[in-house]
Amino acid sequence: MATNLSTKTLELRNAEAFANSFSSEISYIFIGDSTPYLNDANSPPQMVQTPEVLSDVLNSMVALKKVTAGEVKLSVPRVDWTSDTKYMQFDNLAVTEQLIEGDASINTKPFYVMAPSTRNVYKCLSNGSGSISTVEPTGDYSTSNGVVDNTGSDGYVWKYMYNIRDSDQFVNSTFIPVPTRNYTDFTPSSDTVYGSYSIRNDTVVEGELTTIVVTHPGSGYRDFTNVRTFAFETTNTNTSDGKNRTIQVTGAFLSEVGLTIDQVASANMTVSGGASLFSDDTFIESVDTVRNKITLTKPVLANSDGSVSNTISLTTRIFVDGVTTASEPAEASAILGSSGAIQRANVTQFGSNYADKINVKVFGTATSNIANLRAVIPPFFGHGFDIGKDLFANSVVAVSKFGEIDSTEGGLVPSDFSFRQIGLIRNPYKYGVNTISSSSNTADGANTVVRQTTKVFVSSGVSYDDQEFVFQGDSSTDYTAGGFVHRIESATLLEVTQIQGELEVGKVLVGSNSGASRVITQIIDPEFEPKSADLLFVDNRNPITRTDGQAESVRLTIRF
Repeated sequence: MATNLSTKTLELRNAEAFANSFSSEISYIFIGDSTPYLNDANSPPQMVQTPEVLSDVLNSMVALKKVTAGEVKLSVPRVDWTSDTKYMQFDNLAVTEQLIEGDASINTKPFYVMAPSTRNVYKCLSNGSGSISTVEPTGDYSTSNGVVDNTGSDGYVWKYMYNIRDSDQFVNSTFIPVPTRNYTDFTPSSDTVYGSYSIRNDTVVEGELTTIVVTHPGSGYRDFTNVRTFAFETTNTNTSDGKNRTIQVTGAFLSEVGLTIDQVASANMTVSGGASLFSDDTFIESVDTVRNKITLTKPVLANSDGSVSNTISLTTRIFVDGVTTASEPAEASAILGSSGAIQRANVTQFGSNYADKINVKVFGTATSNIANLRAVIPPFFGHGFDIGKDLFANSVVAVSKFGEIDSTEGGLVPSDFSFRQIGLIRNPYKYGVNTISSSSNTADGANTVVRQTTKVFVSSGVSYDDQEFVFQGDSSTDYTAGGFVHRIESATLLEVTQIQGELEVGKVLVGSNSGASRVITQIIDPEFEPKSADLLFVDNRNPITRTDGQAESVRLTIRF
């Protein structure tokens, strides 16, 4: 069993640092490996990291395109909201992997969704004690603190996080982008909207209380909505203030339900009913088991004639006991099941500005098998303050497109070949010079394509074959230099990749399949030393065939 832990926050901060590094580091997305897989297989082989494998990848690059900071985004796996689905709810005691991945054992999906109708991203704060979600969340920062309350329909409570516009290039079928808030200039009351993601600071509520979890349902709790009493008046000459706080329950009612007064009522249960008979937050102070009387915490507001129309309700009370500076503390009601067990606790008034020590107490008629409840503690600064941390983001998506100028990018990337690798490199060195790439010594402006093949001019003669191995030496197994024909650009011009050794002008270049034997007359080197760069990421793909008029969107997803 592990005794140490690398947290998701470490993964997030590493991902953020990596995304931010594109502002200062020279990085390129590449396409490469134009030679077929072994045995002409289309399925990409598994990659095992060895120095030779990494060297071969760098040596197989065909073209590169600089990646700018605007083409990189923190991301999380995409989870579309779908009806009749159960979602995990945020819980400070939940196992993080289950929040992120869901829990297959109980058929539950992750705790955040993107709503298909609006492309709003929501965090699930309450799933109605494991209910099925049937109502797509709607609403944004303009709702009450960004909280979408569907407890009246399917029992769910959602927190609006942000919106993704239709034009966002970082969305695909598997990942969605995650915006980053400006933490250095954070004013919760500000109406600032961040970027294109519709985020406002005033939706972040510190100490927000929206969810209460039943950890033990208990039993024996009862709610009564038809308690008959004798007539009572607002006045009572026996009290110091002359106001009546005492009500007597009829013996007929107790006989009908077959219970004693202490089985019906107990201290701190909620009292309500009638036509404005009681003020809000009226509870039972004490129970007189001899005279079947209850004493209230507040005086009655109106007289009762004891008729059926003036029956009262005595219900189980949930009390949130915690320190808050909010004007209105959280309130909750108990939903009872069979045997008087508390099935769930509905938060009827969301609280705010609570400290992290919150006790939830239950007041009802159970005298044994007492229920236990607890409040879900939000992140320290509130839901949505650090969205990446909220959603446990640990991925970075980088996007680029080859073929934006025209399908060949001005003749640098041919439109008649297949590539099988995409990847990311950083800080390559100029070819033949001990100088690292920089904006001052190479064409690395935004959207600039760099050719990474070697152009080889040859004398007239028999044609070489596409993709064949060409070499200088005695044979294809005994050679001083060699490589693969990437494309035949003209009768006397080849593009070669995966060069081993150093091809020489004035020497014969032999084709291992075609038998062509022609003298090299000129060599134009690639932009960068093929193996000089830091290879950060590579992905083997099924062959992608370029055609005239086609542009390829290259998308890398890098997880930390």
